[in-house]
Formats: sequence, C-alpha cells, structure tokens
Amino acid sequence: MLPDEEGVWLGGERGILKIDKYTGNEILFISDEKGLFGSRISAIYKDASGDLWIGTNSSGIYRMSGSTGRITSFFRSGNSLENSINFITGKNEFIRVATKNGIRIFNLRTGETRHITTFNGLPHNKINHLFIDSKDKVWISSISNALYYITAEGELEQGMKTNFYRTMNEFIAVVEDEDGEFWAATDGNGVYRFTSDSVYNYSMEHGLKSDYCYSILADDQNNIWVGHRLGFSKISLAEGRIVTFGSDLEITGDCNYNAIIEDLDGEIMFGTSNGIIRYNREKDRGSLIPPLISVVSMKFSDQEVEVADAISLPYDRYKLRIDFIGLSYRNPEMVTYRYKLENFDIEWSERSTQQYASYGRIEDGEYTFLLRSFNRDNLTNEQPLAIQIIIKTPFWKTWWFYILLIIFLAVSVVAIVKVRERNQKKLQVFLEKSLDERTHEVVMKKEEIEFKNREITDSINYAQRIQASILPPLKKLKDNFPEFFVLFQPRDIVSGDFYWFDRVDNERFVIVCADSTGHGVPGAFMSMIGSTLINDIVNRFRIFTPSKILATLDKEITEALNQGSEDEEGSNDGMDIVVCEINTKTNLIRFASAMRPVIFYHKGEQFYIRGNRSSVGGEIIEEKVFDDQEYHLQKGDVIYMFSDGYPDQFGGPLGKKFKMARVKTLLEDVQGKSMQEQYDYIKNNFDLWRKDYEQVDDVLFMGIKI
Repeated sequence: MLPDEEGVWLGGERGILKIDKYTGNEILFISDEKGLFGSRISAIYKDASGDLWIGTNSSGIYRMSGSTGRITSFFRSGNSLENSINFITGKNEFIRVATKNGIRIFNLRTGETRHITTFNGLPHNKINHLFIDSKDKVWISSISNALYYITAEGELEQGMKTNFYRTMNEFIAVVEDEDGEFWAATDGNGVYRFTSDSVYNYSMEHGLKSDYCYSILADDQNNIWVGHRLGFSKISLAEGRIVTFGSDLEITGDCNYNAIIEDLDGEIMFGTSNGIIRYNREKDRGSLIPPLISVVSMKFSDQEVEVADAISLPYDRYKLRIDFIGLSYRNPEMVTYRYKLENFDIEWSERSTQQYASYGRIEDGEYTFLLRSFNRDNLTNEQPLAIQIIIKTPFWKTWWFYILLIIFLAVSVVAIVKVRERNQKKLQVFLEKSLDERTHEVVMKKEEIEFKNREITDSINYAQRIQASILPPLKKLKDNFPEFFVLFQPRDIVSGDFYWFDRVDNERFVIVCADSTGHGVPGAFMSMIGSTLINDIVNRFRIFTPSKILATLDKEITEALNQGSEDEEGSNDGMDIVVCEINTKTNLIRFASAMRPVIFYHKGEQFYIRGNRSSVGGEIIEEKVFDDQEYHLQKGDVIYMFSDGYPDQFGGPLGKKFKMARVKTLLEDVQGKSMQEQYDYIKNNFDLWRKDYEQVDDVLFMGIKI
C-alpha cells in the first residue's frame, strides 16, 4: 500500500490498483498486459522523481516512469530467492530492496549495485522489511535475536539484543516513534520497544491482541498500530494502555504483511485478506463506562451458598468456585477479568476472559475475594468488588484449648520426670555394680593382652636383629666401589625386601636386590630363606652367572616350600629379584632379572632394562627362562636396582601412586650429585610424597657407581 495526493496505490494478486480513498473508485489499474507478467505484487515505493518501483513475489523489480507511465523490468536475478521482493524503500539516489536472499542497494546516479548477505554479516538472508530512520540508518527486519542496521556510511552494525525468548525472533518490520524510540513487530513474540538503554516486550499478557504481528506503524500522534489475524492493536504511549480491535468492528480478514499506512489525512489503513480497513481516529470515542460486574454464584464443596457481602461458614476444608460476569454493552466479548483471594493469593491473577475462579482447598481463616473487570479500552472501576469469607476456627485452635493443653502437658512432664528419676536411681546402682565387675575384667584382659603384645614385639625385634645379621655388611660395597647407597626402609619391624652381595673372585662382584612375597613377619621368613639359599648357591655351589643363580634359586625355593607337590599342600610364595654380576676390572655388567627392571646411566644417558616376566618360586610353570643381559660400562656410570615399594607408594596431592615414570624423572634430577646426596634426595622425596599416607610396602633402593 502507498498513499499519494491523488489516492492510494494497492498491490494485489493480479496487478496494481490506484483508487480514490474517499469514493473507492478506480483511478488506474496496471496488469499483465501492461508489462507485469502475471506476478503477485509484494512491494510498492515512489521515489522523489515520481517513478513507481514495483516489487513482485517471483519476477524481481519493475519501474514505472512517473512522466510517461511506461513500465520496464529493472532487476531480475538468476536466483529465484532474489526475485522474491518483500519491501522497497529509498532516499536520494539509493533504492534499497529487501529480498529472500539478502539486501540489494541500487545507486541510480552511478549505476552501481551492492548485495548484502550473511556472507557480509547479516544474521539471515530472509529480509522482511527495511526502515530508514531520522539519522539515515537503515534498520533491517530479519531472523535474529538482535536488530541490525546499515549506517549512513554503509557499514553493517548490530543494535540492541533481545533476551526475552530463547527461540530466535523473526522481525517483520521496524518503525520509529516521535520520541526517537524504535518498535519492532515479530512473528510470534509480540512487539519489542528499543529505548536508548533498555529493551521492553509487549505481548498478549500486556493486552496485545496477538503475539503474531504482521505489520506495524507509528502515527503522528505517537500511537503504535500493530496488525494481527482478524484485528489490530493500538499501543497508546500518551495514555499508557493497549486497545484492541476485532470482531466488534466487523473485521473478518487477516492483516497482510507490512500492508499498513497513515494517509495524508491521518487515517490508518490496513490491507487485509478481505479488503481494506480504514480507521478514522477522530471518530473513535471509546467507552467511558467500565463494565458492570456481578458475582453469579458461590459454591463451597459443590454446595451453593447465597451471595452476600460477608459469608460465614463452620470449619471444614472447602473447595471453592466463584462464577461472575461483567457487562459491557458496546463490546461484551472483550471484557476481561482479574481476581485475588486475599490471605490466600500472593498476587492478582493474569487478565483473561475466564468468568470463574476456582480454589482446590481453603481452611479456617478470614478471606476477601476481590474482582475487577476491564472493557476493551482497559477501563475498570476504581474499587474492586469485594466479598468477605469467614471460615470459623475449630475448637482445637482456640486459646482456651491451648491453655488446657499446656496445663496437661506440664502435669504430664512433671509426672514423667518423677518416675524417670526413681527408675534412674535404680538403674544407676545396677550399672555401677556391673561397671565395677566389668572394669575389673577389662583391666585383667588388658594386662594380659599387653603382656602378650610385649612378648610378640620382643620376638619380632629379636627377629629383626637376626635378619639384620644375615644381611651382608655395607663395608663390602665400600671396599669395591667408589660410591654407593642403600636405602632400606621396612614397612614393619622386619622386612620382606633384602639385599645380598659378595666378591666371588678377584674380578667379579655379585649384587642381589630382592622383593619377597608379603611384608612383615611372613616376608621376613621368605627373605631369610632367599638370603640363605643365594649364599649357598654362590659360595658353596660356585654358581656366578646371574641367570643360573635365578634358575637354581627358583628350583631350591620350589623344593623348600613344597610348591607343585600333589601330596602336600605347599605355598605360592616367591620373590621378584635382580642379580647383577660386575667385573670390577673390565666394567662389564651382566644381570638377570625376575619381574624387576634395572636402570643404569652410561655417559650420562639413562637406560631402562626390563626383566623376565617370571618370578622366582610362586607360580608353577613348566619352563621358566631367565636371560643374561650384558653391557660394557665405564668409570662414573651408575646402576640402580629397587623393589616395587618405592614406585607403588601412594601420596602426593591426589593420593596416587608414585609410579615408574616419576622414578625415571627422579633419577634424572639426581644425576651429577654424589651418591650420598642422591641417597638424601631419594629418601627425602619418598617421605615428602608419602607425607600423611601409610607406607604400603617395604622399600629397598640401591645405587652403585662404577
């Protein structure tokens, strides 16, 4: 729709019609034969030179000369979405077009064309409307949660965001009111009002006829007009209220998208699916009388009670239903209601056309039912209709009942206290006698247990001295190697970990690092068996090769503990062990390992060597293989052997195991230090890691420098 001095231009399904707005008579009709090719007209714009710009739904843009009336095709794209025109506007030499594939801007002076799409920053390519404001900004109506605009310099910017709905808004159109504030109509989320620093939303909850808005207009009296299905709304900024129009004006059509104008005489015209609606604001006086309101019936638990200003009922738990009606002779179907039951409801109900109020359960108390009715113009009585409802208090909530109850409770408490005191004295005498007897018994048991504990502890301490005497003296290492350390830290008094070393001839020195099954006393037995057997294997049987030592030890432990015997029940105990043979003249090391790794440093580089995957003793396997591994070291290289007690210790800030990776890093950190400094560092690191956690296993950590 487009007004001018002669009449109103209308775009329709079959062409363009210009009518006299007063008589409705046809002035001009432009159809296919005049060059429009049967397209539905979707937009009309008249520029300053009088040329008429015509947008179609599928054939692009046509231009009709204001001087000659000749129609020519101005723009047609190979993209069908760009040929679907939603709106045309312009200023000076620029024509701006909203399409279903972005915005087209034509410079009539230079002939240049600019195409703006999501590639250039638009939130969506479907553009419903373009509006040029008082500062020459072009506001864009599209699908987004914010308004976008093009500055006077041609830059695309984002305006204020909307946060009322999680779903995306589809903006239908934007207008500017007399105060410079912007209003945006949406398809499903009502109307947004954008001030300099805030965003407000108007919806059906605030009195709008519908949240689906098809057109919007700001008139010269600072009213906002919004088109809907079967009617329209007027937001009066001066009066601060919303008025709706519908079937009361015999509106039978739906407002078309962006088909709304204010003509030169100030009348508002809506294009609908059933013709044009002209609204003369001067003739709208509204209704100055609020609806007459009356309560029709009141039912308490489905029993009707006579309506009165005050109603008193005996105590019970009631269901309440109140039916009411508001009479407005001008627009009876537009009457809306709000109600509140004081002392029950916190707030007034939302406005609705529902003509009853229902409460599932009310009990004793004093209530006041308040009711308001509103006509189409939002007029209501100054004072709401009020009905007082009193439901009497039951006797058990009266003051005299509380006093009797308090007296009864006081007497009962005194009687109970007296009885309990007497029973308590009897019980106390009995308990004191029983306590004396049990105390004497406990003391005797305690002394007996302490005596046994001392005997056991003394026995274990003596066993520790025996175990310590079996371990070889560290002087043997000192006599054969320049530097070394042995960190030996049992979890209990005696240990399942043990070490053994001895010089077997003029050139060779054998070192053993072993971790027996278990810890404490059971582990100590295994360590003593293992230490004794190793000493016999090396010094009596003269077996020096590490792999043969392990094979012989495995056989001896299996026989000693009856492992694998079918007649007798044996144990599954064994040990993880490293045997290392060092040639002190050639610096050749040969070692064999059962389940334990060896780490050594050669020329400052760390080497991590895994052992065989079988323990000594324990599991009965048809054939266990222990391999010898040989390496030529040089003076200053260091060999490290250790049990699993160090890497398996829980601790640290997260209470996790130390693990082998940290052991490797730890040894990297101590390289270059003396062996005594390494010992101190490794021991202190273990204590710091463990901190408040219990030691989980025996710890044996050996380091020998070549």
